[in-house]
Amino acid sequence: MDKDKIPTGTTSVHPNLRLFTSAIPLAVTLGETSPVFDECFILPEMSEAQIDTRNLPVREFAHVFNEESRVNLSAASTEPTFQFYTGDGVNIPSSGEANGFGSRAGLCLEAGRPINAVNDPNARKWVVLKKGEVYGSYTSYTVWTST
Repeated sequence: MDKDKIPTGTTSVHPNLRLFTSAIPLAVTLGETSPVFDECFILPEMSEAQIDTRNLPVREFAHVFNEESRVNLSAASTEPTFQFYTGDGVNIPSSGEANGFGSRAGLCLEAGRPINAVNDPNARKWVVLKKGEVYGSYTSYTVWTST
């Protein structure tokens, strides 16, 4: 994406992360203000483009852990990509009895299809649903506490 988060039609290695594989997971520690993410990540060993991914293996694409609360979150999907957003743009003021939320009040791990796929002849099969076809995918989020 360019500086305004508009897809450029190309893929590239994230400038602030090393490459990872399913055998070598990537560890990132999120602080109060950094690092900042609003990126689409393509999972390694992506299958051939298809509109229905339910026949593919469900793969874990993120495991989040909070040392203080001991809460774990595992995100897994048959989708080929995921969006990771650290919530730095969140600014929801309190309203009446509802509490507001500020920057980094949460994070987003959203399984999906390649951004701008409709404009990429090699990726169109991920997003163009033809008459008679079925769109499908599996995504799971599992939460637990560890001791």
